[in-house]
Amino acid sequence: MEWGNVISRTIWTLLQPSNSLLLILAIGLILTWRGRMKWGLRLSFFSLICLVLIGISPAGKWLAIPLEQRFADYRSVPDGDYAGIIILAGTESTSLSSVHDQAILKDAAERLSGGVKMARLFPELPVIHTGGLGEGYWTENKVAERFFTDVGLDISRVYFEGKSHNTWTNAIKSLALIKAQKLDAEGIWLLVTSASHMPRSVGAFREAGLKIRPYPVDFSTDLTYSAFPEFEAGKNLATFDKISHEWLGLLVYYVTGRSSSLFPGENDLK
Repeated sequence: MEWGNVISRTIWTLLQPSNSLLLILAIGLILTWRGRMKWGLRLSFFSLICLVLIGISPAGKWLAIPLEQRFADYRSVPDGDYAGIIILAGTESTSLSSVHDQAILKDAAERLSGGVKMARLFPELPVIHTGGLGEGYWTENKVAERFFTDVGLDISRVYFEGKSHNTWTNAIKSLALIKAQKLDAEGIWLLVTSASHMPRSVGAFREAGLKIRPYPVDFSTDLTYSAFPEFEAGKNLATFDKISHEWLGLLVYYVTGRSSSLFPGENDLK
C-alpha cells in the first residue's frame, strides 16, 4: 500500500466524526480527572451532546440526500452507445472471502449486482472492475471474479484493474488500462457505483479524462427528508461517518485538483 494512502486513511480515522467525538470525550474526562473541571466538562458535554444528536436523528440521511439526488435521474436502465462498463470496488470482504473460500460482500453489494445487470444488458461491451485492496488476503478483484463466475458472467470480457486504492486512482488507472488494452478511450463508459459516491466518482473520472454515464446503485435513502428521530444509534453514527467521508472527499478532491468541480453534476458529464 502506498504511503500516501496510509497517511490519508490515518487522517480520516482521526477525522471520522464518531472517532473524533470519542477522542474529545476522552480528553474531556482526562482534563476533569486532572482537576481542570471547566474545560473538561465543556469538552465532555459537547461530545456527548453531539453523539446523542447524531445517534437519534436522521442527520446522516439528510446529508446523504443531496449526494444521492445528484444523479438520481440516471438510475433508470441506460439506452445508448457505450464503450464499456466500469464497476468500482468497495463491497468485497477480502478477509472473510479468504477464510470461507467464497465471495462474501459487505454493504453496497449492488455495485457488483448492478454491474452484472449492465454487462448482461450490453453483452458486447468490455467490463472493468477496479480496486486493489486486500493485502494478505483475497484481493477485491479476486472476490469480484469469484462473484462474476458464480453468477455466470463471461470472465473473458472482464478486465481487472488491481493497483488502485481510492477513487482517484480508480479513475487514472482505469484509463491507463483502457489505453493499454486498446479499448475505446474516447467513448462513453457506464460507471457503476453507490449513489452517494457517484458525485465524487464523476468528478474524478472526468478530471482523469474519461467520459462517463452514471449508473447509481446502492441508494440508502428514499430521497425525502424526515424529521422523526430514529433510535438506532449505531446505524445512525455509521451512516453519518460514511456520508461525512463523501462530503470531505468532495472538498479534498476539488482542492487537490482531482475533481472537475466542487460538487459534480450533469455539466461534468459533457
